[in-house]
Amino acid sequence: MTIEYFLLFVTATIGFTHIMVDSSIMQPLRDIIKSLSISEQWYGKRGVFLKWLLKKINSMISCYQCAGFWCGLLTGAVFISLNPIIILFCGFASSYLALQAAHLLNYLEANSIISIPKNGN
Repeated sequence: MTIEYFLLFVTATIGFTHIMVDSSIMQPLRDIIKSLSISEQWYGKRGVFLKWLLKKINSMISCYQCAGFWCGLLTGAVFISLNPIIILFCGFASSYLALQAAHLLNYLEANSIISIPKNGN
């Protein structure tokens, strides 16, 4: 694996995760899944399973670490290797990378909005 593929993997997983969790493109899908997961109109055993599944999917697409793992599995299989162990490790790495990138973006955004004087003036 060359450094180009590694850098592409890192940026692709971070970008892919941010698109899944925060983008306006995915907002309608997130809204639909959220509304279905909290709806009380599910009946029967199959409805209980579907409601549980939708709650899990809603959790996955609203969490950087969760979505980062699944995005890492996909991008790892595309850019790195088809070895299942390596793909799994790509998911773990991507989960960490996506969470750290989200923290960095939140930090930068908070510092650009709020300006606190250093001397209390």
